[in-house]
Amino acid sequence: QNFGYFKSNSTDDNRILLENSHVLIVEDMSYNRILLNKILQRYNCTTIEAVNGQEAIEKWEQNPSIDLVIMDMNMPVIDGFEATKNIRQLEADRNLKRMPIVALTALAMRGDREKCLEAGCDEYMTKPVDTNVLVSTCSKVLSGTKNQTSVTDTHKIIDIQKLVLKTDNQIYDFIASTVLHEAG
Repeated sequence: QNFGYFKSNSTDDNRILLENSHVLIVEDMSYNRILLNKILQRYNCTTIEAVNGQEAIEKWEQNPSIDLVIMDMNMPVIDGFEATKNIRQLEADRNLKRMPIVALTALAMRGDREKCLEAGCDEYMTKPVDTNVLVSTCSKVLSGTKNQTSVTDTHKIIDIQKLVLKTDNQIYDFIASTVLHEAG
């Protein structure tokens, strides 16, 4: 059974943007690399793997065909924060085009998204991996668009960790899921 991990409801636009991309997967846990590879294979992506931030920097430098980096933030040797900062510095020093970097992390506390963005990541996703979120987020950064909402744009901040919604009504479930997904 795949327990829905590989199920995709992505739009054709997302498929087109992601299809045939070269993706550097930076992840120290082998099972997460396998999962990411399985998902990205469905979009004919070519993947390169690195198991720590140092290796990520080296593979990024050696492979100019890379279109996107999916970066775990907590790894041995050099973590994702430092690796991202190093890549951004190398881009600036060499006058290179900005590489889209998506943080994929178990860090899901208040302020963690901002820390990843401050380090130089273009987007942020939490583990466990959701196929639709992965595809839409990667497609968004590949298209050059960024999340247009920020904490300062919202009228009210809700601590989602304290939010509980229990319903068997599919309409309420859809609306709540959509609103929370769009809110990040």
